[in-house]
Amino acid sequence: MNHGILTSILCIVATDVSQPFWMTAWFYLLIAVAIASIIGLTVIVVRASGARRKSRLEAQVVNLSAQLGEANHELKAFSYSISHDLRAPLRSVLGFSQILEEDYSDKIDDEGRKSIASLQRNAKKMNQLIDDLLRLSKVLHQSLQKNVISLDDQVSDIVAGLRETYGETVIQIQPLPTVNADRGLLDQVWSNLISNAMKFSSKTNNPQVNIGYQETKSEFIFHVKDNGAGFDMQFAGRLFGVFQRLHADREFPGTGIGLALVRRIVIRHGGRIWAEGKVNEGASFYFTLPKEE
Repeated sequence: MNHGILTSILCIVATDVSQPFWMTAWFYLLIAVAIASIIGLTVIVVRASGARRKSRLEAQVVNLSAQLGEANHELKAFSYSISHDLRAPLRSVLGFSQILEEDYSDKIDDEGRKSIASLQRNAKKMNQLIDDLLRLSKVLHQSLQKNVISLDDQVSDIVAGLRETYGETVIQIQPLPTVNADRGLLDQVWSNLISNAMKFSSKTNNPQVNIGYQETKSEFIFHVKDNGAGFDMQFAGRLFGVFQRLHADREFPGTGIGLALVRRIVIRHGGRIWAEGKVNEGASFYFTLPKEE
């Protein structure tokens, strides 16, 4: 409100003494003017505060984007180092151990042969660990190449390949739907979940694996269930962490990366994953994929 206008109104009001000021229309006019002034000032302050907050948020986004870019660069460099710098000494270890085994076998006693076998076994395990780390790294930054996939065909092919190792396992596969997903990545999801189910049920008298799904209006809910070793639900949160294992390597060999890889692939497809189990009574793994029109 202009100061001159306000002064004029006060002068007019001062001339009207026929009734108490607080009962006049001028009093209510002044109250309305004051409220309008306060509201206007408040709007100005809020807008200014919002602009400053927006500016700060934009600066934070720029900073975080720069940090993310640097982290991705370092991750790629780390992956390259793992792929090349660590594999070279591993190849040397395996190569020289084979030379010892083949050329000096007559000079090595049984204890020495056991040591060489242990050396080769652990070198191969390290090589597998490197492969798994590289796959995990690749999943984090590669773009999705989605296509229409017949899960009946995909899962049947995976099961056929695993039967050579786990031929005694009874596998029940329900009819599965067609989905839109990255074929190569989804292949890794099914391979890890099904091979785990067959591996962890392999020591039971009648190993069984069940593969199927349910659906809602918005998503497919897939499951892979077994009647094997199971796990304690209080440790369920550790299942999908890198290098997290709930069973000793001597019982069920593995690197502890497979389920972490599965989790990242499912999340990248906009899905969820979880597990249920009970010790010595089997485990059930569930994951979802959104329906896409």
